[in-house]
Amino acid sequence: MSDNRPVKWPLLILAGFCLIPAVWGGLWAWGGDEGGEALGLAVLGFFGAGVVVLVQNAFRRP
Repeated sequence: MSDNRPVKWPLLILAGFCLIPAVWGGLWAWGGDEGGEALGLAVLGFFGAGVVVLVQNAFRRP
């Protein structure tokens, strides 16, 4: 079964912009100096969750 669902491109572009700080937070969490791991995980979690929600909404039916 094939559905022609419209993709919401502005949400995907916004998800791409949110992916940048999520990756940066992951690098900061696992490769950063002392004391920065918690902040890196917080940045990763916040922006990573935003990426997941935006991508889900971009592919959801109207």
